Amino acid sequence: MLKNPVLETKGIWKGYEEANRSYCWILKELNLELMEGEFISILGKPASGKTTLLNILSFLKFPDKGEVYFQGRLVGKSGAEELKHMHNERVWLFEHILTSNQIAVAVEKKLAAVLLDEPTGLLNLEPDNFLLKSVRYLNSCGIAVVTATKDPVTASHATSIYKLSEGKIEKLPL
Repeated sequence: MLKNPVLETKGIWKGYEEANRSYCWILKELNLELMEGEFISILGKPASGKTTLLNILSFLKFPDKGEVYFQGRLVGKSGAEELKHMHNERVWLFEHILTSNQIAVAVEKKLAAVLLDEPTGLLNLEPDNFLLKSVRYLNSCGIAVVTATKDPVTASHATSIYKLSEGKIEKLPL
């Protein structure tokens, strides 16, 4: 089955101004493609930009430079109301945990992607792990999943692992 891109970043940069008025780049020319039903993990140290990237992928923040695409369409040109709708109806961001009710609603709404920031529920390596089974179920329904974590064990559950360091992202071999 041919899979289509759900979310894609092209050359995005994101940063902030420090107290001394210098600019600090958190993300630097970052390119990432997330396909339908894919399960990727973004591995990085604390303050490496993982949450910033998830906020951009979920339309809660805009990059300073570069482009973000949702299902092939450039995001950001359509206005705040459409972005709010896309965040609420197409791409969900969760911190730490995902409940069975949320999983059911995600499938019912036919979400495009679920983003998990530091999903502590994946720390358990047991085969009957609820969150891991849930992620695999979402994937089987065509929903893409991204986890962002500092923990290599948590990242190891994904089918693809990317390392985010010094603002750059690279795909790691499995």
